[in-house]
Amino acid sequence: MANGYKANWATDDLQSAITKFVGKDATFELSKSGKIIWKSESSSIEVIQDPLNKYFRILDTKLTGKRNYIDLNGNVPNNKVVNGKTTGNSQAEYNELTHYNY
Repeated sequence: MANGYKANWATDDLQSAITKFVGKDATFELSKSGKIIWKSESSSIEVIQDPLNKYFRILDTKLTGKRNYIDLNGNVPNNKVVNGKTTGNSQAEYNELTHYNY
């Protein structure tokens, strides 16, 4: 499924994201779906790596609701400004802003 959307995702450095959001003491576990979850005791943020499709997302476990993934600046990209007006991002737009190829 991810391969159809990958062209719209930014590319970034996985290790830099892990260090920035999880910390240098990051450990990992493997999920049932084959994803690698990078986390640490000192952070509420996890980096979810999909090694099969070569992308990652950044999850803030303190956030509730459907949109709990953040961008590389640590923000939840729920909204955009168009012609001076704030409007919500569609799910596709939100996904483009929270998935990163590596």
